[in-house]
Amino acid sequence: MRFIIISLLCLSILIIGCLQGKIKNSGQAETSPDNISNAIQTREAAANAEISDAEKHYNAFASLSKTDTDAAIRELSKYADLRFKGHPLAEKWLKLVHRLAAEKKGTFRDMERYTEWYLQMLTDIDPEKRIEHDVKTIKNLQNGLKQLEIIGRMLERQGKDLETYEMPGTFF
Repeated sequence: MRFIIISLLCLSILIIGCLQGKIKNSGQAETSPDNISNAIQTREAAANAEISDAEKHYNAFASLSKTDTDAAIRELSKYADLRFKGHPLAEKWLKLVHRLAAEKKGTFRDMERYTEWYLQMLTDIDPEKRIEHDVKTIKNLQNGLKQLEIIGRMLERQGKDLETYEMPGTFF
């Protein structure tokens, strides 16, 4: 049982760590070995700058979440606006995060939904506008969901109800 809880916490930390990864933003687009066109390089640089701005809000959410939940959620909302541009799941995702942050706990299904919805919002970004950072985050979230499925099956074998099984609702 302790192993499962520790595994779930580690998984949450892994997912959030991937989300908080530092973005290279030197102000110049990198050139690839394949000599990607200037238009693509410019798009990548602009997208990286936008993600860097969004990450500032996410980092503010992380630091405020321990002391001022409402201010933290306002920062996360700014992050979601920049990253997901009005995606239909964004509001539901924000409400879920707000509840998890305020209550400091959630069910297994809450954690699963958090990951699924975040993955869906990133996946729905136009593939032509998707940058390498998005692709890496998508892969990490897909792996996280696979791990959650395994953990969920283990919990169910132990007789746990995933709709009510509570775990810490921390993101950091």
